[in-house]
Amino acid sequence: MRARSTKTAKSKKTRAELHPPVYIEWIDSSTTGAVWTTKGDLREVINARVRTIGFVIHETDTNIVICHSIGDDEDEEVGGDISIPKVAIRKRRAIRLPLK
Repeated sequence: MRARSTKTAKSKKTRAELHPPVYIEWIDSSTTGAVWTTKGDLREVINARVRTIGFVIHETDTNIVICHSIGDDEDEEVGGDISIPKVAIRKRRAIRLPLK
């Protein structure tokens, strides 16, 4: 009788483990869009609070790169990418998806 191996096979990580889904609220930069404006007009510029949901593609100490779509092919194509400076992030929450 052969003894059972105590080694367990390493399981391949799922896309959700490789690129965890996340909800981020962050403050966007803004501009008046005008070529010329007055200093007074600039006092009224308000930066928007943005809510973004996506998959974490890359993260550093200063930025997080997420995208809203990931292809299921070997090339791992992504769509809807955005890089958000971490200093702009006000709230970050992990999202749990019913993946199979």
